[in-house]
Amino acid sequence: MTKWSKIIEGNLKYANSVIVSTPEMLRLAKTIRQDAEYLPNPIDTTRFCPKVKQNTRLKAIGFNSWYERVPKYLIELMEKNGIKVDIHDRRPFSYLELHKNLKEYDIYIDRIFTKGVSSYSKTCLEAMACGLVTIDYRHKDNVNERVIEFLDEIERKKESKENRQFIIDTHDRKKVIEKLLKIYRKQRE
Repeated sequence: MTKWSKIIEGNLKYANSVIVSTPEMLRLAKTIRQDAEYLPNPIDTTRFCPKVKQNTRLKAIGFNSWYERVPKYLIELMEKNGIKVDIHDRRPFSYLELHKNLKEYDIYIDRIFTKGVSSYSKTCLEAMACGLVTIDYRHKDNVNERVIEFLDEIERKKESKENRQFIIDTHDRKKVIEKLLKIYRKQRE
């Protein structure tokens, strides 16, 4: 065990509560604290809501990060299939504008191949709230098939609604706030 992991383990053992933001982190935390709780990342579903205007041509957006770049072959594959792709090295607009920018697109390209990560990024969750379909960690073994799935308009619209509903059911900020307040109240008892 490294010095760093001993520090983390000590912090988890002696904390009043252990709250994690992804299901994968919950599995790890529960190896040390059985009472660890999952608190989903909150999403403002009023601000991040489905777009009204539909695009005439499919458009995808993604962001390169320090830990993963959108693969060139994925961009080429999408463009070969008629999907316009915009990839940004840094967010070229403020977070206050993110919801408006996401609504210009149909597809969000999330981190796909980041080792050890099997969760959505916060931006991916916000894109799902806007009704975008995604390519993410779940598709790392079938990237080509996933791109072809995007071309089926009926399935894409169905998935868009399912994504939105998943966010409302699991990540809506009001529900997350209520869960956090319950955790705090439990500590005060």
